[in-house]
Amino acid sequence: MRCVRRFAVLWLALLSMACQDPAIDLTEPASFSGHHVTFSHPRVWSVETRDVGDGWSVIFVEGGGSELHTVVVMPEDEFDGITAFAEGHAAEMSAQIPVGEVSESTWGDVESADVDGPPGGQSLGEQFSITLMGQEVPHVRIYFSAPGTGRVAMLISQASTDEIERVLPGFDLIVSTFTIE
Repeated sequence: MRCVRRFAVLWLALLSMACQDPAIDLTEPASFSGHHVTFSHPRVWSVETRDVGDGWSVIFVEGGGSELHTVVVMPEDEFDGITAFAEGHAAEMSAQIPVGEVSESTWGDVESADVDGPPGGQSLGEQFSITLMGQEVPHVRIYFSAPGTGRVAMLISQASTDEIERVLPGFDLIVSTFTIE
């Protein structure tokens, strides 16, 4: 996670983008429990769940900005590793952009998440840009895997580089309090 965070900070410095939005309030977090997982999140963020079927669930955590935080819970025997999941997720997200273009992704290294994330998990960072009407907006996605008993959860946070430092504390709260059965 430190490498991923440094990666995001470097992008911010290179692009000279300053965050204008207020900081996320972490003083009284809310808790979520369901779909075999528990975690805390900023109280003002909303949580929506969907059962996809065949042991898969998706939990969306929305913060009110353009960022997106997602938890995907799946059977362990259907998890092919963090890299395969992230590459498939990135391709699926690119295909869902109705207008504009999504650049090729630049990937960081897979790292152990034992220090900054769920025990036994891994982390991976991705950079890409979305171009709409000639305006390129660089983005960062951060992935964490969290192994459980018979299932795996993937925690994903996506934000534009000008918002990542603002929303990262909320995502860190989710990751640091995350447990899976």
